[in-house]
Amino acid sequence: MGFPPLSVKQLSIEEYQASSEKVVDVAQDMVEQKELIVDASEVGMLLCYKPSFYYTEMNLAQRLSQYLSKPVAADLPRVKNWIERFTESRDIALSQQQQQAVEMAAYSRIMVLTGGPGCGKTFTTHTIVSLWKAMGKSIALAAPTGRAAQRLAEMTGLALQ
Repeated sequence: MGFPPLSVKQLSIEEYQASSEKVVDVAQDMVEQKELIVDASEVGMLLCYKPSFYYTEMNLAQRLSQYLSKPVAADLPRVKNWIERFTESRDIALSQQQQQAVEMAAYSRIMVLTGGPGCGKTFTTHTIVSLWKAMGKSIALAAPTGRAAQRLAEMTGLALQ
């Protein structure tokens, strides 16, 4: 087990410079004590996990994979028509990226919407939630921070999972 120089640098402080050998020794001890799981990634990197995080991540990946294997039926022309009526009735316009995100949400089981501040995530999410309600779909929302979760709940009127 060899750790890249970046790991050693990140584990060093001004008063103490970590050595690769010591990092490897501690990691091996932690693996033996079942306090650390080291996994080789597909790109040759070593990934280190706290066991509870590792098993949670593996379980989540398996559940998502099973969930995503089920097909989704969506009538895209009908969705586009709904978007057009929705935006016209509110006198609003979606950017091309927002339009694509809303369309993608119509035929995706899971969707992650990202972007910097002010790019329209909130408005896009509101439009997606409105579309899904109109389609009779079940909706579960999640956010990475408490503030984002609060804003998402306020904007959609839905409780977060």
